[in-house]
Amino acid sequence: SQPQINGASPGYSPSMATNGWSARLASMVNRNALTVTAGATHHITQNSLIVQLATATAGSSCVSNGKSPSYQWYPKDYLSDLVVKCMVGELGLLQKACYRELLDVSWLEDGLPDDEAILKGLCHNPERWDEIWALIGQKFKLYPDGRLHNDRLEGERDKQMQRRAVASSAGKRGMKSRWGEKPKPKSSPPPANNQPETDAIKPSKVIDFFHAACPSLPKIRGVAGARQKTLSARIKQHPSPEFWQQYFLAVEVSDFLSGRNKKWKECTIDWLLNEANMNKVLEGKYKNGSRGVQEEMVSTGAGEPPSGNGY
Repeated sequence: SQPQINGASPGYSPSMATNGWSARLASMVNRNALTVTAGATHHITQNSLIVQLATATAGSSCVSNGKSPSYQWYPKDYLSDLVVKCMVGELGLLQKACYRELLDVSWLEDGLPDDEAILKGLCHNPERWDEIWALIGQKFKLYPDGRLHNDRLEGERDKQMQRRAVASSAGKRGMKSRWGEKPKPKSSPPPANNQPETDAIKPSKVIDFFHAACPSLPKIRGVAGARQKTLSARIKQHPSPEFWQQYFLAVEVSDFLSGRNKKWKECTIDWLLNEANMNKVLEGKYKNGSRGVQEEMVSTGAGEPPSGNGY
């Protein structure tokens, strides 16, 4: 947690103007959709009934049952989170808008329903649901109560309840404005990575994207030798951070490449950096339902990385 900076309060109220919070985030998605995706407005309209029902449910209970309508929000913690950093480009805007919306609903409703249809409706973009959820899904866990929760948000909920209990027992209701105060952390040196990034993505960022987007695949233990040379060659071909995020998300979404269908479990970073294999992924050869190339790999082993490049 971070302290208040320059007198700015980190407090944030998702239920303030209850009827407006969903429309606000929906408009963010809509504005972005109008510039990059023909028909995205239709996506929102198509799901408006689900969204309205979910929003009405989310906004109605917080006041009537005594739940807190607001929680502490720390932009620095949010923006420095590894998964959030991987939300880049046009897709990243959709992911961030959806993530914030789901955090608000989770706060007001004590978690999210483990129901894909409702979650799709809240995110306003069912056609890109798999891509959006590939990162956001890592921020929510299924708790024993059968609902999805965000660990940090539940931590803030617990701290808020503790502060309320202390204030109530001491009779200090006039100290409500100070509930959000945090002890000042020890001073730390500024981060070394203060220099602006060059246009081309750094190899370390590619590795971060891989780990964030592909939890189903083996983690990378090191980048050196032939692997480093191959990675540099691919970065030269594809310097955009957005390319790497969407490339790795396409891999994780594929039941075949991620190993979820148990037909092939040899997908590694070396295989993904192979130029021929990369082109096949980009051409959609491994999308769910595409069987030709998948069956060929299972029967012949074609496309597997040469021995010695693994770890």
